[in-house]
Amino acid sequence: MPREECRTTDDKMEKFEKAYHTSIERKVESLRNRVLISYEQLKETRSLHVACSHRIIEQWTEVLQSVYFSLNVPEHMAGHLRAGGSADNRDQGNGVQGH
Repeated sequence: MPREECRTTDDKMEKFEKAYHTSIERKVESLRNRVLISYEQLKETRSLHVACSHRIIEQWTEVLQSVYFSLNVPEHMAGHLRAGGSADNRDQGNGVQGH
């Protein structure tokens, strides 16, 4: 592959990785806000009837499931990371993800 094509491919991959990480950061911030809201609700309902506690537990379950699924790396991305690592260490050829 000519050098110019490699550079273009590297630039595209770097943009993709930045967009992916930005997306994850936004999801984490959104989930963080949901956790804080749920925590405040939990503090307010401590003295209320047990039925309220069940709803809070359900909300926390939803939040935790969202965290798990939002932060779970999609299979196609995991394959890319295993194959070539990130832009930080692509030249090393060791497949270790750089941070």
